[in-house]
Amino acid sequence: MVESQEIELAGHIIDSGIMTQLFDKVMDMGGNFEILVFDIGKKKTDPSYARLRIKASSKDKLQSILSELTALAPARLK
Repeated sequence: MVESQEIELAGHIIDSGIMTQLFDKVMDMGGNFEILVFDIGKKKTDPSYARLRIKASSKDKLQSILSELTALAPARLK
């Protein structure tokens, strides 16, 4: 059975490299992700927003991945 949870990120998530780091972390830990919404700011000062579904093979693995993502981007992750 696959466990999943949606997460949201907001702010300068592209130019800061957070999105790439997040994708790498999920895959490195054996999880998967699905991009549900991705709104990119039009100007340098505009924030971006993303909602993703993080998936893992077990509840424990999912919680481990989510903990790592929170440590990676605590101010941007909702």
